[in-house]
Amino acid sequence: MLIGHSLGGSVVLHASEQLRPQLLGVVLIGSGGGVYQRRPFRQLRRVGHVLALTQRDRRAARGLLINSTQRRAVADLPKRVARLAVPSLWIAGSRDRVMQLLYVRHLAGYAPDHEVEVLEGAGHLPMRDQPGPLQQLLEPWLQRVASPRS
Repeated sequence: MLIGHSLGGSVVLHASEQLRPQLLGVVLIGSGGGVYQRRPFRQLRRVGHVLALTQRDRRAARGLLINSTQRRAVADLPKRVARLAVPSLWIAGSRDRVMQLLYVRHLAGYAPDHEVEVLEGAGHLPMRDQPGPLQQLLEPWLQRVASPRS
């Protein structure tokens, strides 16, 4: 099982192809996209470049931020999601201003076997703001997906 939050969802999507034989499912929290947004992504890349230069210990993470907002990388996300060979759970916060529900639903819609759940009142960090309700969404799904198939 792989679980990714925000940009970590892209990491999960890339890793899922490598781990396909042993992977049972993926959970993406506050992850979405597949829609290129020129101005916001340009601003994110600028921040990523500055941080990559000033915080060398976090260079790899900043590089991922810079590269994941390129037009080609964004266009690649729906194709990766469509190739998912396992069930996927997409969780969005109703008050998430970083990754709005619209974008979560958009990208999740490419997955062959997906569920979208909305945490009412949650923002972009439901694991911090609403850990109990997040756990209540995750546990039954994880148990169902991880149970032996008959």
